[in-house]
Amino acid sequence: MTKFRESELLAKKVSGTLSPEEQAELEQWEQASETHRRLSEKVASPDFIRQAAEDHKGEAMRSWEKMRRRLPRGRRSPYLRATVRRWTAIAASLALVAGIATLSYLHPWMPPTMLEPGTEKAVVRYASGASEEVSRPLAQARLTDFRKQGRPTVIEVPRGGEYTLTLPDCTVVHLNAGSSLEIPADFSDDRRRVRLYGEAFFKVAHDARSPFDVQLPDSRIRVYGTEFNARQYDGEQPEVTLVEGQVGIRGTKEETRIAPGEQARTGKDGQISVQPVDTYLYIAWHEGRIAYDGERLDNIMEDLGRWYDFEASFSSDRMRGLRFTIDIGRRQTFNEIAEILRRMNKLDIRIKGKQVLISEI
Repeated sequence: MTKFRESELLAKKVSGTLSPEEQAELEQWEQASETHRRLSEKVASPDFIRQAAEDHKGEAMRSWEKMRRRLPRGRRSPYLRATVRRWTAIAASLALVAGIATLSYLHPWMPPTMLEPGTEKAVVRYASGASEEVSRPLAQARLTDFRKQGRPTVIEVPRGGEYTLTLPDCTVVHLNAGSSLEIPADFSDDRRRVRLYGEAFFKVAHDARSPFDVQLPDSRIRVYGTEFNARQYDGEQPEVTLVEGQVGIRGTKEETRIAPGEQARTGKDGQISVQPVDTYLYIAWHEGRIAYDGERLDNIMEDLGRWYDFEASFSSDRMRGLRFTIDIGRRQTFNEIAEILRRMNKLDIRIKGKQVLISEI
């Protein structure tokens, strides 16, 4: 449906002149997304209609003035006066339609841009040189294409996405937004290793004869059959959080093993530090949640920016350093999350396209 048609249907909804067929068409459009539903509710509200009419009153008067100049001079008959009243009403209605068309998409007090949560999607770059966008699990026959070509296959998940795949050895990998997984050409049941950039939750199929290796940019994880979360985005140090089983982390020196409920971080000097953590906070994204405990706002926004595909900016360092504890569903719009954050602290969050500005009230 074009924007003109959307505006036309919304205008008819306001004036109560929708035909049964148009009503069905509008309802189908409203049900297509949460953004459409909210917009439809907004333009039908008394406040919107009043403001639209006020903002476009001048346009209606200009339309009438053009008509008046074309009318014959002299004494006006009752018919002429009725024509004037009718034209004024038509001009005002046309102005309201224009108001809906303009305000629905451009006016600053319109419902803000809706930042929807990410979806299941990825780009698979095969060893053959071909690539494809996927939104459903890959068939193993296509995934094992890399075995024949001598080059790695790469699964790239963009911002605003996530993707789950099963490797030929039955290991399940859930990739977070802005991440990629490289599967070498020699991956096999006897030689299981992958390279990760970003964040992923692994459920590794146990095989005592063949450990599973995950190479991060600055660290290597050796897995002995387990469930764990691995993470390293640009500017971050490697982080491994173990849920079940056993893993070993190698920096620049010997391997360090951690137990379930522990997290290992590799410093810039290659030294590995281990500490007990609440694993839920680090795997919540994998379980469809957004969870932080006293986390800095700039770190929260960095994560949410990847999931909702936006860039955040702050009015001051003080705003960056605000700390929040939250636990909410990952399928909400960012707008709903922003409203929760507003209520938790005295801050203002403004959304314009894919830009989010955070400032003091």
